[in-house]
Amino acid sequence: MPSRGGRRVGPIRTIALLIAGVWVLAACTLPSGSPQPDTSVGATTANQQDAIFATQLIELNEQLVAITDILAGKTDDVQTSTNLAELERVANERIILAKGWLQRWGRTAVEAPEPPGTLTEKQLDVLVESNGPKLAAGIASAASSQLNGAREISESEVAGGENSRAKQVAEQLIVESEEELSVLLRFVT
Repeated sequence: MPSRGGRRVGPIRTIALLIAGVWVLAACTLPSGSPQPDTSVGATTANQQDAIFATQLIELNEQLVAITDILAGKTDDVQTSTNLAELERVANERIILAKGWLQRWGRTAVEAPEPPGTLTEKQLDVLVESNGPKLAAGIASAASSQLNGAREISESEVAGGENSRAKQVAEQLIVESEEELSVLLRFVT
């Protein structure tokens, strides 16, 4: 197999395409597909739960960007690379959206617990160091962690948030992550 940057490039096309599709759809795709300014009444109204949701959403998506970078270095397939780049673009848009919320709400220094679903260094190392079946298992674990974390922070937002736009994004995420996680788990088992 060819190598890139000292790492073997494995045939992860099918798995990476699935993961990219799962994350793009499930990890908080915005209703319009890209961040929109929140001009609704109460757009600047937010409670602590809204601020925690936005902060944790940023953290999960920053990690998602790191994961896409790792996977991009493991493929030479053009379509997979394109899908990973699109996933990274969407994750960056979600980061910008959530940071914009925090700024509008005047809550730029939020102390929030680490979001559930955050990958450990060991999980990230598996993605960096492995290929083949071990990489597939690592991707499945990463995707499951990210999706479960996104669902959990969204459920907390729906239950206790005040900002209507943040709650709308959270509600959409709950539905999509449930559907896509079940598809992923059927695929990798």
